[in-house]
Amino acid sequence: VNLYLTEGMTLFRRYIGRNVVNDVNLPATLEPGISRPVDTVLLMGMQDAIASCDISSGAAGSSGRENFYIGHMNGEISIYATMRHSLIADVRPSGVYRVHGPGSVHKVRLIPQEGIVSCGWDKLVIFTDPETGQQLHKFNDPGCNGHLKFVTHFCFNQDLRLLTTIAGEKDALLWTPQMQNPAARLQGHVV
Repeated sequence: VNLYLTEGMTLFRRYIGRNVVNDVNLPATLEPGISRPVDTVLLMGMQDAIASCDISSGAAGSSGRENFYIGHMNGEISIYATMRHSLIADVRPSGVYRVHGPGSVHKVRLIPQEGIVSCGWDKLVIFTDPETGQQLHKFNDPGCNGHLKFVTHFCFNQDLRLLTTIAGEKDALLWTPQMQNPAARLQGHVV
């Protein structure tokens, strides 16, 4: 995962996932076209490849700290504190939650009022408590007249009263938090 400064899109820091204790020290490196060293931080304890990620702050109980929310190919979500300095060479996850399965987490995002929201290969959109890993709510249960294929994306309107999901069958579904069935199905989208 690379972090870039918004001014000029300059590479700022590189995070590399590891699944075993790494005895190799990865110092800051000079990258082609960048005049200053780029810090490298190891994200320890990863059991599978990264499929999606989000950087957010403001979860309940987080004291406003900024975290990585990483969705993996195996259906897990890992939470890592982001490092704004290079004094720590490796970081362990503050939480690892088995949320989806089987298959990858296509999108993960912290919505402070709702929790960690994720979608994946299992056709579900799941809301998870960022502190405990407990499932708070899910959309697209079997039999709900929802998506037939893997869910690839979701988004909320500004007041969080409407959730839109998109899946492999190219339909967009509109959901309200009170309903277990979609409020509307928008068909005919072309990729």
